[in-house]
Order: sequence, then C-alpha cells, then structure tokens
Amino acid sequence: VPAFQQRANSVTAGSLVKAPSAKDKHKTLLVIDDQHTDWSKYFRGKRIHGDWDIRMEQAEFKDINLSVNSETVATVSMVVNRNGTKVVRSFR
Repeated sequence: VPAFQQRANSVTAGSLVKAPSAKDKHKTLLVIDDQHTDWSKYFRGKRIHGDWDIRMEQAEFKDINLSVNSETVATVSMVVNRNGTKVVRSFR
C-alpha cells in the first residue's frame, strides 16, 4: 500500500502545480483623475503586446500613497469609494 500511495502522489503532484492563467497575466495602469471621467471604458478589452491584459485603477491624487524603498518594489495604496464605502486597495 505505501508503494501505491507513493506512486499516486508522484503522478498527481504535477497536476497540483498551478499554471499561470490569462487572468494572472496583466499590467496595471494607474490613472490619476477624478471620477467624472470613467477611464476604464477606454481600456476595457484592450491588451499590451498582444497578450497582456490591462487592469485599470483610477483615483484622485489626494487618495494615492506611494511607498518605495531599496529592498522592495514600489507599492501603491489608494482609497476608493465602492458603493458609498471607502475601500483601501494596494498593488505593486
């Protein structure tokens, strides 16, 4: 039984590795503007270099915080209103 279990684990181990999906392959575009213009409609369905999706984030300048240091990549945090509730979003 242990030999069978080892063989089953070795066969299924390859299927447990998560392959990158098209959803994971994206570039984030940060648009700094007020909410009067919905910039997402201009970029919806568009791609960069043929196979990179564009994930668009929009915020006003006063709602953006940029954090950078020599040991990590830049991180942007922003406060956005979603259905009347303030939500903090962060991305790199």
